[in-house]
Amino acid sequence: MSATTPGGQPPTDPGPQGASDLLARSARALAEHEESTWTQTRSRVLGAVRLASRGRVLLEAAMPVRPDRLSDRLQVSDQVLVSAMAVAVEHASEARPLRIEVHDRDGVCTGASVHVSAPYGARLDELAEEVRAAALATITEVLGDVDSGRKVDVHVDEVHIDEAHVAGDDR
Repeated sequence: MSATTPGGQPPTDPGPQGASDLLARSARALAEHEESTWTQTRSRVLGAVRLASRGRVLLEAAMPVRPDRLSDRLQVSDQVLVSAMAVAVEHASEARPLRIEVHDRDGVCTGASVHVSAPYGARLDELAEEVRAAALATITEVLGDVDSGRKVDVHVDEVHIDEAHVAGDDR
């Protein structure tokens, strides 16, 4: 699911009442935005709505082993991982994360699917590698090396035009 709210903030679990408030705020945000930003706004609003309406998955994470605490476990919500991956992808590339899905098998993260918007004119193979590397590094950073065979699929769902590109356009 998307890792940012329409305002670009990390998501929070709004609960049942908060979900209807989130939907009302999202509807207002859609009504206030200009047509040129509709695609970006739509993706973020839909991501926030999806996030508010789905359950959480707890993922196994590596924990330092102590002889006196062998039965201790560390579990991390998939949404913690999604939020961290979204930030990492935004910092490591020009891609804008639209939706991130974590894949697991019995609570062990096996990888992720990262859906992004790519800047117009970007080399998609290079962009995908930047996104993949950032996502894999983040999974390992957050969960540890619980499963070294993780796979990250990158999907370019949209193309966006950066403000700087538009400002430099002589048309």
